[in-house]
Amino acid sequence: MKLATKKDYDNFVKEFSKRISKESPDTCLYIHGSYLDGTCDFGRSDIDGGLILNADFVTDKIILTNIANALSCCLDKYPVKLQFNLLDRGSCKDGRFLAYTTDYTDWVKEKGRIVCGPNYVKEMNGRDFKLGEVYAAAFNLRRIRNGVLYSINERSKNNKGFLEGVEKSIESLTNLPKKLAHIKTKKLDSNRENSLKILKGMLPNVNYHFLEEMLKISQEIRPF
Repeated sequence: MKLATKKDYDNFVKEFSKRISKESPDTCLYIHGSYLDGTCDFGRSDIDGGLILNADFVTDKIILTNIANALSCCLDKYPVKLQFNLLDRGSCKDGRFLAYTTDYTDWVKEKGRIVCGPNYVKEMNGRDFKLGEVYAAAFNLRRIRNGVLYSINERSKNNKGFLEGVEKSIESLTNLPKKLAHIKTKKLDSNRENSLKILKGMLPNVNYHFLEEMLKISQEIRPF
C-alpha cells in the first residue's frame, strides 16, 4: 500500500477544515505535534489534534454524524494517519472528565494551532490529581466519542474492525454507571444493574432508556 505524502496530509487538513466550517462552524478544530512543527514522517506519523464541540457534555447526534461523515470522506481521498480526539466545551472547562493533565493542556495551548472555528482550546482545564474511577471514566468517555467519530470510516473499510469498535464502546458505556457510583458511594459493585440503580438515585431527572438498552445488548455480547 502506497504511503500518504505531504501533499495528502496538507490536502486532508485543508479539505477537512472546510467541511467542518460548513457542517459545524461553531466546532473548534485544532492540531499539534509533528505535522505542525515540521518533523512529521509522512505516511507513518499521525496528525495529532482534536475537535471541540460547542456543547456542555451532551452532544448532538446529528452534528456528530455530520462530522463523522466529513471525516470519512476526507480519509477516503487522503488516507493519512490520525490521532484526533472528540471533546466538548463542558468537559474541557470542568476538567474532571477530560483525560488530560495540566502539563499536556498547557503544551497544547502553547504549541497547538486552531485550524478552524472558535478557539475553545484556551478553555481546556487539565487536572493532575483524579480518583482512579474518574480517570477511567474520562478515558471511557473519550473512547466512546472517538468510536463515533471514526465509525463511518471504519464501517466502510473494515466491517470486523467496526463491529469490534462498537462492542468496545458498548462495554465502556455500560461500565460508566459503576464508575460514577463508586465515586459517590466509595464502594465498588461489580454488578452493573445495581450501579445503574445507584446512578438513578444520584441523578433522578436523567433519561436512562438508552443506557438500559445498551446494558441489555452488553449482556448478550458478554454475559455477566
